[in-house]
Amino acid sequence: MPLEVELKLSITAEHATALSRAAPLKAASVGRASTAHLYSIYYDTPKFDLRDNGVALRLRRAGKRWVQTVKSGGRVDAGLHQREEIETPLAAQIVNYRVLAESGLADILSEPQLPLQLAPVFVTDFKRTTRILEPAAGTRIELCLDRGTVSAGAASTPISEVELELKAGSQTHLIDFALALIEHIPMRLESVSKAERGYALAAGAAPAAVKAGALELSEQMSVTDALRTIVFGCIAHLQANERGLLEDDDIEYVHQARVAVGPEARMHERRIVVTAVGGGGRGERKEHRPADNGGKHQR
Repeated sequence: MPLEVELKLSITAEHATALSRAAPLKAASVGRASTAHLYSIYYDTPKFDLRDNGVALRLRRAGKRWVQTVKSGGRVDAGLHQREEIETPLAAQIVNYRVLAESGLADILSEPQLPLQLAPVFVTDFKRTTRILEPAAGTRIELCLDRGTVSAGAASTPISEVELELKAGSQTHLIDFALALIEHIPMRLESVSKAERGYALAAGAAPAAVKAGALELSEQMSVTDALRTIVFGCIAHLQANERGLLEDDDIEYVHQARVAVGPEARMHERRIVVTAVGGGGRGERKEHRPADNGGKHQR
């Protein structure tokens, strides 16, 4: 099953117009850029059962063609999105339930009642400019500049982002190219997908500071893997509050950013790893939350 590996970067409208002139992009471009209008409808049950099972389902129209895409929840490590996906050409705007049932991505996709429950939840409508890049030997990257909207009913929010999808080569080259690009064009890592923004609109969820999520640390992990999980957990916590930290006056965003990167960040989990190293064993590692993150800070 294909594994999609990509970086998402948010970009302002002003900087989006200058992107094509950036030296790293011009040096790595292969052929000419192409632009398409993409209209996507995301489906789920009334209770968002697909989302809760780590699945996203959309039907996308590009020109006269429809394509069904089903994606797993995958993982996001410091802005690097990795997920399995299955794309199926369609003759019309009709969900192919057989492909869903046979995908193996989640048990819910093969449940008999699913065709009776699925309905459109939100829509993305944007123009995508695509370029193929070869920044290093053996590395091929698809760069997409997306500008438009995601909407659910009367609610909408803008889309202005760059996706860098690794088509061939190493993830290191993908990250190196992104770092070179942001030296010329200011952009920020975007950890929230279009689908996540659509679901937030559909649920009427107001923006709010995000507390640290649980980490899955098992006794089968090596110390290196455990520390990696803790570090990426801290980064994910910071990224979840970055937009509010920059754009909102709520001081709770500042508090959560401090929790994410301060000296006491994930202290409980770090003690477990240190104990394991000191004792010469792997130690017991289960699911943990930081002890100092249970409530609001003292103002």
